[in-house]
Amino acid sequence: MTVLAGKPDRTGQVVDPPRARDRRRLDPLVVFQIYLVLLVFSPAIYVIKPLGAAGTPATVFGCLVLLLWIVGRLSSSRERIGLTPVHWMALAYAAAMVLSFVGGMLRPISAEEVSSSLRGLISLAGGMGVILYAADTMRTRAALSSLLRFAVLMGACLAAMGILQFFTGLDVVSLLHLPGLQANSDIGGLYVRAGFRRISGTATHSIEFAAVLGMLLPLAAHYALNAANRRWWAWAQFIVILGALPLTVARSGAIALLLGVLFALLIASTSQRLKFLLIAPIAALVFRLFVPGLYGAIGNLFADAGSDNSISGRTQDFQAVEAFFAQSPLIGRGLNTFIPSIYRTLDNQYLATAVEAGLIGALALIAFFGVPFVASLIAGAGARDRFVQTQAFAIAAGIACAAILAATFDFFSFPMAFGTLCLLVGAAGGAWRVHRAEAALAPGGRPTVAAPRPPALLPRWAIVLGAVAAGLAVFAACFLASRRAEGVFEARESVVPQVDPPKSTNAFDTRIDTDGLSVVLKYRMDGQQVHDELAAAGVDYYAVAVGSGSLAPYTDVLGYGDLMQLAARGATVDQAKEKLITLRTTLQQQLDALQGPATNPDLHIRLEDSFSSIEVFSVPVSRTSAIAGGAVLGGFVAALAALLLAVPRQRPTRPAPKKKGAAFRLTSVWENG
Repeated sequence: MTVLAGKPDRTGQVVDPPRARDRRRLDPLVVFQIYLVLLVFSPAIYVIKPLGAAGTPATVFGCLVLLLWIVGRLSSSRERIGLTPVHWMALAYAAAMVLSFVGGMLRPISAEEVSSSLRGLISLAGGMGVILYAADTMRTRAALSSLLRFAVLMGACLAAMGILQFFTGLDVVSLLHLPGLQANSDIGGLYVRAGFRRISGTATHSIEFAAVLGMLLPLAAHYALNAANRRWWAWAQFIVILGALPLTVARSGAIALLLGVLFALLIASTSQRLKFLLIAPIAALVFRLFVPGLYGAIGNLFADAGSDNSISGRTQDFQAVEAFFAQSPLIGRGLNTFIPSIYRTLDNQYLATAVEAGLIGALALIAFFGVPFVASLIAGAGARDRFVQTQAFAIAAGIACAAILAATFDFFSFPMAFGTLCLLVGAAGGAWRVHRAEAALAPGGRPTVAAPRPPALLPRWAIVLGAVAAGLAVFAACFLASRRAEGVFEARESVVPQVDPPKSTNAFDTRIDTDGLSVVLKYRMDGQQVHDELAAAGVDYYAVAVGSGSLAPYTDVLGYGDLMQLAARGATVDQAKEKLITLRTTLQQQLDALQGPATNPDLHIRLEDSFSSIEVFSVPVSRTSAIAGGAVLGGFVAALAALLLAVPRQRPTRPAPKKKGAAFRLTSVWENG
């Protein structure tokens, strides 16, 4: 990744002539075009089977991009391309997530959670590759604009597929099944709400579809309002994306559309606003004629929000999140370990991150949105012309849209939404570089180039020694913690509330069904009073499930029937069994309290436990994964320590030599810092 030579045009813009490019190097724009095509045209439900949900082609390609970035950084030792605020944010966020991964591996954890956490690392690597590579390679207006134009084009293609779905019912997901990939789930396809098809294109869900288009809509508005040629093409893309958002029949789509329209009005000129105000009512009327009743359906989504199950479910998540957060408030329970099929679906990325990565991860998530947003605003505010300014503001608006919609669903669990966001975050780093490079231009149009890098305050051997010591200290701490961590034993048993049957050879066949009573008992056992009583009796971890429901605490994965599953944990096998017996006794007491005084002993309901015996399972810690995660975390800390220690004494600049017709190498003051 070399700093490309170029000449300034009349406006001072540095242009990279095609002949000046090194043809032996891979064009970054081609890399991102491949990534975007995979992101949009390869549905996320089709994966490389051994990798599971993280095996989407776009995610795997993002991991390759990360390797490409590492190789590029290591091979560019003779030039100083520097770091942007986005780099620092990405490294800090990745370090916070790896820290939560290590913490998760050091607690008793199931094999399913370990696999999910490893998939989370793969997704994280893919996203970080896109961010870092974009922030390093998008260093000129031309490169950044080309990338964002192609992203808008892919967004328009996605929107067009959604519109086609809405009017024809065509399932484009099944048509884009690439050879060699296998379906990872049956999620996808078309859903119906209020009598309308909820479009999703190739996205996993209509909400993800709305989030992706919402992030790209401000950019589409920017190119439409500032198009110098082929204006019809830029406006066509904007209109297609704008028209597809209401067809999601989702609150997220309405919010994204509103944000995009507001942004378009803010950056539009006075004449453009007047035209918009004249055309908008006509366009709304035409849309209503083609899709009658849709406006009313979307309005009812907001009007009936108070009685909507999806809203009440989201508000009920807070109590469960508070309980899980209290268990590990700093680093959380582990990256990607809060599996919806075991615990509950958290339709809020902030809550999900707080549970999985604790307070440190939640702050890192806020920085993930906030740093590139502010960097884009600064780049736009310091731009010299309208096009660069509104482009940077459009990046900020797209990131702001993502930050708002992240409160409505588990954003980072959806590959297309997460990949698009990472691309915008990397583009924010590119906008920062363009801003810093143009800020280095002298008032007379003469560029300013950086002087040779001054020596650091510390000698090189001290920097290397300090970085290695910091990395080894973190790795040693993780290693020692992994050696001390111990697993537990979990005892399980199945019981059935039933009336004492008459004497029979098979008590199960002659019992009286008590459907519904098991659900009532579960809710009583999950109550705070029972929880405190069991904790006082030494049963600090227990679970009660109905039928095939989840045996996880605070879960909303409920089963049905009268069969109940009980689970308790202890440090030894005997201790786990004793706690399970205490749990069963407490359950019987709650059942007796529901019945009151027994007026007819023959009809007294009791717990029948003769259908299964107590089984004890080992729930170990994952020491190998924790040590490996500690090594990665140590590498992050060593890199950050080296960057902090390598502080230069000063940052002098000098005017570039004026030579008519000669190309110059433009490097910003920040990039040399």
